[in-house]
Amino acid sequence: MEKEIRRHFSKIGFAYLAGSIVIYAVQFLASMVGKKFVPGVMADANVSFIVLMLTMYGISMPFMGWLVSRIPAQKIEERKMTAG
Repeated sequence: MEKEIRRHFSKIGFAYLAGSIVIYAVQFLASMVGKKFVPGVMADANVSFIVLMLTMYGISMPFMGWLVSRIPAQKIEERKMTAG
């Protein structure tokens, strides 16, 4: 049972890792595209920040949520937590 639980939490961790990689990739691409096509606009730190936040919350975070939602719920038995 413990092995199944570890595997389940490993899947969750992998989903968050993959989502984080997608966040960084999408933000990097948005930054590069913005600098290539509208360099004057992207030079403004506020505009650059807004573009990066919009790509993160509009594309990457929904993708991460979708990845995590695909992992089926698993009931685990309750046990008392110890310091060890």
